[in-house]
Amino acid sequence: MGLKIEDLMHVIRDVFLLENQLPYQLLELLWIDTNEYTLIRTMESFLRDCVSSSTIDEDLTFSDPPTHLLDLQRSIFLYQDNLRHVPVDVDTNQTQNYRKGNMAVRYRNITELKVANIILKKGKTCHPRDLSFSHYKHYLELMLPEIVVNDTTVDLMFNLTAYERCHDFENDYGICSYYSFLNSLIDHHDDVKELKLRGILLNSLRNDEEVANFFNTIGTTLVPEKGKYAHVRAQIERQYNNKSLATWLVRMRDTFFNKPFDFFMFYLAIVGTWLTAIQTWYAIREAN
Repeated sequence: MGLKIEDLMHVIRDVFLLENQLPYQLLELLWIDTNEYTLIRTMESFLRDCVSSSTIDEDLTFSDPPTHLLDLQRSIFLYQDNLRHVPVDVDTNQTQNYRKGNMAVRYRNITELKVANIILKKGKTCHPRDLSFSHYKHYLELMLPEIVVNDTTVDLMFNLTAYERCHDFENDYGICSYYSFLNSLIDHHDDVKELKLRGILLNSLRNDEEVANFFNTIGTTLVPEKGKYAHVRAQIERQYNNKSLATWLVRMRDTFFNKPFDFFMFYLAIVGTWLTAIQTWYAIREAN
């Protein structure tokens, strides 16, 4: 067609706009044949090329045809073949309090999770179903799905969350709940930097501050389902409030020795104190 890259990007953005969605029944009438399977696969192929190579990583099957292209992207993103259950070591009362909205979240970002001895690991895909945790004696391992942030995904997520908020669309607010959870972890550019360091977040925007602003902006418009990720939030909260020696040592390290120079100065102070003590001991011994 001879389109420039920037023109093609504008076309893709228009295709994902909620107000520009064509009903699936109309797409069937416009399709080249009567094979519904090839139409669905063509739509999936388009989404794979436009959104992310890891968005569609398996042969997915749905019981009902999509309402439109945006609805198909939502179904793919939230696809679950094996539903995860609440682990047996979860404090059930605490989880229920989160589901009812009776317990406030005290942690604010990734930086605070790091101080609380919560280890981040990258999941195998970008699907929210890969969000999980493993609780060990002195630390919590939180596995997060891959997060791809670029101009296309930013526009797409704004439209997906707007779609879930439509009054005529009954749903479980899966997209809103997931991004609300991510918003509770990402507060400023240091959180984005930590996620990038762990290989969890891939940023194609201009800087980390822009990514943090995106999550903070979209977080103000979300209508999450309180029950979703309640067990994960409860486990994070329990680890955040953990008063064990290991957690205390990690917090002290990140508070007082978060820079190599700080540790070097602390080392010199210890050596200086030790040498002074020896000198004083010899001075007292010689005086006697």
